Amino acid sequence: MDGGTSALHRAVDAAAGGDGDALGALLDQVRPFVTRYCRARLGTGPADAVATGICTDLLTALPRFRESGGSFLAFAYRMTSRTVADVLCRRGTGSPEPLGELPESQREVLVLRLVLGLSADETASALHTTIGVVRVTQHRALDTLRTTLAA
Repeated sequence: MDGGTSALHRAVDAAAGGDGDALGALLDQVRPFVTRYCRARLGTGPADAVATGICTDLLTALPRFRESGGSFLAFAYRMTSRTVADVLCRRGTGSPEPLGELPESQREVLVLRLVLGLSADETASALHTTIGVVRVTQHRALDTLRTTLAA
């Protein structure tokens, strides 16, 4: 994923510099990540509309990201997870079953690792934790799901 990460950083730098083609390339790289996360947490109903709004917000917030540095995927994750949490709160519902049975930390690790395909390192960066914590949390979450689904 190193080549993809480097391409993402180049696209972020160029887009922040006003390159319209780079802005489109950045959106093409980030939209699938945001959309998959929204669909995993919200179901298929409003997920695409929410994802479109988040992508717009990400592009608007690009100057703020540039000032803070760090990983753009982690920045995108934080913005996406906050927006999805707000939508779920307004709905008064949690995640679709069976993920809704998991603690929030386990659910987030599974979504990032299995749905979005992030590495343990990228997941740790997005969640501001260590790779070891990500791996243990993922293991516990999968054990809990196996038990829940077997019952």
